[in-house]
Amino acid sequence: MNEARVLFWAGRHDEALEQFRSALSINPENAFAHAEYGLGLVCTSSVDEGTAELEKSRRLSIDLFWTHAYLAYAYMAKNRKLEAERSLRTLKEISNQRYVPGTIIAMTYAALGEKDPAFEWLKRAAQEGASTLVELTNHAFDSLRPDPRFHEILTMIGLS
Repeated sequence: MNEARVLFWAGRHDEALEQFRSALSINPENAFAHAEYGLGLVCTSSVDEGTAELEKSRRLSIDLFWTHAYLAYAYMAKNRKLEAERSLRTLKEISNQRYVPGTIIAMTYAALGEKDPAFEWLKRAAQEGASTLVELTNHAFDSLRPDPRFHEILTMIGLS
């Protein structure tokens, strides 16, 4: 899984998708593997297949916060805003029970096109030093990159 994620972040999408498939052949019930593979498919224009993988991830583990953020991104790619908003609500419910990194909530707001709350959550994540800030390379944050506040976040975490 880690190799697949690194390959994807490096832009080597075909190799990454093959690694995700390999991980799933080893453990077909791994919700996180389905979530990562699903997002990879959505980001490479296989939105329907990717959404199906993400929905499988959700069925396998309703509490996996990654899945809900990725589903919001997938649903918005399919113009299914109400379902994307439902993903955000579920994610917030999970965060009432246990820790959910601000980066993940920010990703969900970014998917919904809600930049102000996305940046509020990113700032919070940066202040707490969330390890999930590596997700800033994720395609789900593409809509935020042109905004000067994105550069401010990168400066806060020492990447600018």
